[in-house]
Amino acid sequence: CLTLHVNRWSRLSDVDRRYGTLHPHSDIINEAVGQGFHAVPKFQYFWRLSWSRAEASLLSNIFKTAPSARLIYKVAKFVNENHFLDHYSTPSKICDSYALKSVLFHTWFDTTEEDW
Repeated sequence: CLTLHVNRWSRLSDVDRRYGTLHPHSDIINEAVGQGFHAVPKFQYFWRLSWSRAEASLLSNIFKTAPSARLIYKVAKFVNENHFLDHYSTPSKICDSYALKSVLFHTWFDTTEEDW
């Protein structure tokens, strides 16, 4: 699959502007922003932006600086993927992994490691 890597941050994301140098996690945020982004083809002429490298960088640093965040995230993923049946008695998820990861990121951006 063809992807285009861009070595700068997209103006479509404001994470680099929303969290300035005074933010407690600014060094980790800057490292993630430095990963750039990818343009990934979806359909004939349509592309989407992927921040997967930046997300991987954030997750790695979050789990290093706040080990309990890793445990919370893994338990949430485990519960979400294994313990729910819909009304047809087939396995069902409460939400997708994107939503869990987004909640983790938003919580982390708004807290310090001591809060975990």
